[in-house]
Amino acid sequence: MAYFLKKSKNKKGLYLQIYESHWDAGRGHTVNSSVRALGYEHELREAGIADPIAHFKAEVDEMNAKRKAKKAASKVKRIGEHTPERFLGHFPLRAVNEALKVAQDLAYLQMAGGFRFSLHGLLSDLIYARAVSPCSKSRTFHDVIPQLAGADKTYSLDQLYEGICFLGSEYQKVVEIYNHKVSELFDRDTSTTYFDCTNFFFEIDREDTLRHKGVSKEGRKDPIVGLGLLLDADCIPLGMVIYPGNESEKPVIREVISQTKRRNNMYGRT
Repeated sequence: MAYFLKKSKNKKGLYLQIYESHWDAGRGHTVNSSVRALGYEHELREAGIADPIAHFKAEVDEMNAKRKAKKAASKVKRIGEHTPERFLGHFPLRAVNEALKVAQDLAYLQMAGGFRFSLHGLLSDLIYARAVSPCSKSRTFHDVIPQLAGADKTYSLDQLYEGICFLGSEYQKVVEIYNHKVSELFDRDTSTTYFDCTNFFFEIDREDTLRHKGVSKEGRKDPIVGLGLLLDADCIPLGMVIYPGNESEKPVIREVISQTKRRNNMYGRT
């Protein structure tokens, strides 16, 4: 493929055009096509070009040089806009997560939400990202998950927030699914269990049905929620409960321990 200066002589004079030649696979031969009509040589001289043929031959040579340089550049491997670095430290977690085989159970759970993405893929990405580079959900979506080797990411940021909202509303079912799968693969030592509470503040002006002002561990005045976590003898989580921040943790302790023990047929001291 190349450009050339075509000179056609007729009664009016020598007519100049820039043509392009290229291979036509369908026809099986080279085809020429006009790129730019220049005009008659004598008219071009009158327009101020002293030697039109030499002038436009130089222009054609420049066009061919640019095309050749562009073709050569297209073959050069360039550094992309995104870093080739990938987070790899989550593979031990990935191995355990895949061994649990909870994808199908979460697929059944998400049917009520009508999601068009995998809830298991979303949750797995968030777990792995949290392990390698904990940060906000927005930064996790934009900066961490794209560099996470093997990430699912078939969802948008809005869908990520929708998925988190759904997981939050159904967290007890999600915990039960994982507990059941863990018990199938590993021996759970519940001869002794541990329970602890903490709280988290929210930078909001008003309280709501869950977030109330209470005794914050940071000493802040913002509304808070409480979180209670029950673990087995190997410190693997068994159950959790989220409760309003202005409530005492004492009734919550009794409630979550008794419920979790009944649900999992557990006995022993906590």
